[in-house]
Amino acid sequence: MKKTATLGALSWRSPCPRGAGGNRVRRRGDGRGRRRSSRPTAVWWRDVRVRVGDSVKIGDPIATVETSKTYASTDGTVSGVFAREGDSADGVKTQYGALVYIEPINRYTLECSTEKGYNSSENRYIHIGESVFLKCTKDGSHQGRGVVTGLDEKEDNKFTVEGDRRRVYMGETVDIYRSEDYASASRIGRGTVGRTKTVPSTPRAAC
Repeated sequence: MKKTATLGALSWRSPCPRGAGGNRVRRRGDGRGRRRSSRPTAVWWRDVRVRVGDSVKIGDPIATVETSKTYASTDGTVSGVFAREGDSADGVKTQYGALVYIEPINRYTLECSTEKGYNSSENRYIHIGESVFLKCTKDGSHQGRGVVTGLDEKEDNKFTVEGDRRRVYMGETVDIYRSEDYASASRIGRGTVGRTKTVPSTPRAAC
C-alpha cells in the first residue's frame, strides 16, 4: 500500500533516559550525589514505518526514535530506508549518511537566467512562488509546468525553478513563460533541466 506524504523538517526530542551504552543517567540532586552525565545519549529506532517506493507528505510519521516520532520533511517518494528497528540512529547515519532518503515530488530543478527572456522590464522581475510554463527550445514538443523556488542573491538575472512530472527531460534546454499559451512576450528566461536532489531525513540528538 502506497502512502502519500509531504516531507517537512524532521523534528524530535530524545527523552534522554539513558546515557551512551544504555546506562541510566542520574541527575544532580537525586539524593545520591552523582552528577548528570555529559556523554551523548544513544538513540535507537523502534518503529520504521516506510519502505522504498512509499510516497510521503509533510507531517507523515516515518519512524519512531525512542519514544518520539520522526516526520517527513517534504512531499515525495521514499527512495532509501537504511534504519531498522533496534538500530542505532548515529550508527546508521555514520554508515549511510542518513536514515531515510526521499525523492521530492518535483523531480526537476532548473537553473535559469533572464538573458533569453523577452525584453521588457516586467519580465526581468521574477517572483518566488509564481507558476511558470516550460517548453523545450529544440522543437517545442516537450512541455511542462513549474514554480519559481529561488532567486540568486549575487546575480539578479538568475533564478531557480522546480518542475513537475510532465514531458521535460534531463539535460534539455527549455524556455520559461508566464503564460500557459507560451506567448513570446511572456517568456521570462531560459534554463537547463536537472534532477532535484534527494532529501536526507536524519534527526539530531537533543538532550
